[in-house]
Amino acid sequence: NVDSKNNTNGINRFDDLINDSPIADVLCYHNNNKKTKILLVVYIMHVSIFTYIFFFCYFFGCFSNIGQAVIRKESTIRHALTRQALDFIAVPYVWGGTDARRGFDCSGFVRYIYQKQKLYLPRVSRDMFKHTYYLKPRSSTVRPGDLIFFSMKRPTSRKVDHVGIYLGREYFIHASFSRGIVIDSLLNDYYKRRLISIRRHKSFFN
Repeated sequence: NVDSKNNTNGINRFDDLINDSPIADVLCYHNNNKKTKILLVVYIMHVSIFTYIFFFCYFFGCFSNIGQAVIRKESTIRHALTRQALDFIAVPYVWGGTDARRGFDCSGFVRYIYQKQKLYLPRVSRDMFKHTYYLKPRSSTVRPGDLIFFSMKRPTSRKVDHVGIYLGREYFIHASFSRGIVIDSLLNDYYKRRLISIRRHKSFFN
């Protein structure tokens, strides 16, 4: 009848499509003189492999881009920290000072600069020391924006009482008691003898 002919034509057209497929392996069964074609798992496997490759590349690429974005963001923050710190050169030292209008003490200055980048630090230098991570002095891991801690009053006590921001090439910026916001060198014997630790904000380890 007409339906049978239409069904036969449909099967033939399906057969032609399957036979023309470059990646489909087909198994033929014969049942009551009717040829039935079954699309094997091989076809699905081919599709699955390409799918897995696609998603692997996609997600790997995304994670790679995220990693690069994090690196770029950290670099941008570090640049902003040092750039903004330099804007306050010659602002006077004021004990307890936390802003440019009144003046800064050492920890007030560092905290102010870090807050501009939405990075939290405690108010006083000894607490900043506890809130940050140790870095090996003068190693390649020390970067601009890291923090330099000193024991100024009693160098042999190793008691933290002063902090500055590392600028690179052995220089740092800080609020000096006698000179206000200035740049000094870690190679200067006065600071070298009083240096306790170079440390990094926790946010840069995330």
